[in-house]
Amino acid sequence: MLFKLFFIFFKLGFFSFGGGYTMIPLIEQELQNNGIQITAEILSSVVAIAGICPGPVGVNLAIGFGYSLAGILGVLFAALGVTLPSLIVVVLVVAIFDKIYHSQNFKAALAGLKPAVVGITLYAAIKFGIKNNIIFVSGENIVKSNWNFEFLKYFFNVPSILIIVVSYVILKRTKVHPIALVLVGGVAGTIIF
Repeated sequence: MLFKLFFIFFKLGFFSFGGGYTMIPLIEQELQNNGIQITAEILSSVVAIAGICPGPVGVNLAIGFGYSLAGILGVLFAALGVTLPSLIVVVLVVAIFDKIYHSQNFKAALAGLKPAVVGITLYAAIKFGIKNNIIFVSGENIVKSNWNFEFLKYFFNVPSILIIVVSYVILKRTKVHPIALVLVGGVAGTIIF
């Protein structure tokens, strides 16, 4: 298990452009491909904790999944796996940066990477919402309450959607730090749910 964790996160460390949140669907897929099952509850808990803890989200995710799957040694192997590629790539890029920075191919590659990262991040957000019974929830998985509404045979959790919308609007229109929104979301969840 420890070496599987190392190699899974080592591979992800090389291909997780766009930050930690883009790693979520990749982590899920890699764990499944390696015969490691992770529950939706563990996934959502690790993602939530990784988002509110200091440090890079990708490293926090590796630490959370490492601990969930293999304890303290899992933390060491997963964290080393996810950080080692960054170290290797940064050293190589610094060594050749002046040569590639002005290259038209490099600029074209970056132009293609940016929208792909946005797409992966959007996919991760929607999939996270579905797995956590916030959006597009089937009738048998929804917690029955007056706070849900049905549309086209799918259920939506109104308080969660309101928190999403309010968070987005606040981030778009103010300079409130995202950490403050995470904390307020936790308080709101404690009160509402």
